Amino acid sequence: LVCGRVAAGDLMRVLLALPCLVVIGALTGCPPIETKIPSSSTFEVPGQGILNGNPLVPEAAFPADVVGEALAQAVQQSFDTSGYDKGAVKSLKLTALTLTVTEPNQGSVQVRDLGFLRSLAVSLGAAGGEPILVAESADGAFDDNPVEYDVPLTDAELAEAFKSSDALEMSADVVPDAPPQFSTEVRIDSELTVQIGL
Repeated sequence: LVCGRVAAGDLMRVLLALPCLVVIGALTGCPPIETKIPSSSTFEVPGQGILNGNPLVPEAAFPADVVGEALAQAVQQSFDTSGYDKGAVKSLKLTALTLTVTEPNQGSVQVRDLGFLRSLAVSLGAAGGEPILVAESADGAFDDNPVEYDVPLTDAELAEAFKSSDALEMSADVVPDAPPQFSTEVRIDSELTVQIGL
């Protein structure tokens, strides 16, 4: 999923356990069972360098969309859900999305942050279907150059999109700001929450 890759194995383990969970739930009258699926990955934004650009990153290679492409590549993913009983999934939501600069300091001075972003919107949806907005940065969220940012979530329900396709895809719509002076690695942590019931 995005931000970083939601391992297919994690979701597959949950779905493979469905028959047992449904039987137990039916016998005990339990409410839906909730499972959280965390994911983490990193991407790197090339730095401009202190003196008139980085010779390893030609100016033409750092237009505004480079940041968007880097983030989108780290965020975009799909995970295979074919061959599993999806009927028992009652709810599926993105419940966490955090961007963190992994090494903000050079010595004791902070030189890296998320100020290279102006805005960020993340969508999830069935492959080939209409994307569903699941997270969107607040206006001015990156103006103060944070080193960590919890992207506000929309609480959008994804269960129907999940059931209607063999894969869910995540995409990012990014508006970048000025490129960073130093190469900046960003970790993306996300979490899907699945509710399983009868």
